[in-house]
Amino acid sequence: MEYLDQYYTDQNGGLHFLSAQDQANAITKGLLLPDPSWTAITEAAAALIQNPPLTLSQAQAAQIATLQASYNAATLAPVSMTTAAGHTDTYAQDAQSKQYLLDALAAGAKNQTWPLNIWLNSAGQPVTPFIYADLQTLSTAMEAAEIPAYQDLLAKVAAVMAAVQAGATVAAVQAIVF
Repeated sequence: MEYLDQYYTDQNGGLHFLSAQDQANAITKGLLLPDPSWTAITEAAAALIQNPPLTLSQAQAAQIATLQASYNAATLAPVSMTTAAGHTDTYAQDAQSKQYLLDALAAGAKNQTWPLNIWLNSAGQPVTPFIYADLQTLSTAMEAAEIPAYQDLLAKVAAVMAAVQAGATVAAVQAIVF
């Protein structure tokens, strides 16, 4: 007799998998497998038991978390800039990095110089030479970077909330992206 890999459910809804080898071994050892009370099910039905579809409220929570993560990633995305010496690299633009840049610009403003002649890229590697004009260029690049407005995030979250309240589908909630 040829056996096939098969999924089964028991009376309590428990999921069981028996490989062809499991079934052959059970027969040789005199075990009654699969249990006669088990019901054979398809692989697709087993997948639904293992990974049940999201409820609307679960989809809402997951989508709001995804929107927040996308917003955070967009606001912290490094900015690309080419130094006066022709070196192109990316630079962090988180709040602390921006403050360091403002402090450096203020420190060098009187003489229009940056005596340290070095800056760190987004990977934390030194970029040199890095002159005062490079600080200014970096500042301009950061100002020009397309940072999404916080209001855009709020609007997307509100859309997810409204969709759930209106009884939208999980797919409709997941379609609201940043």
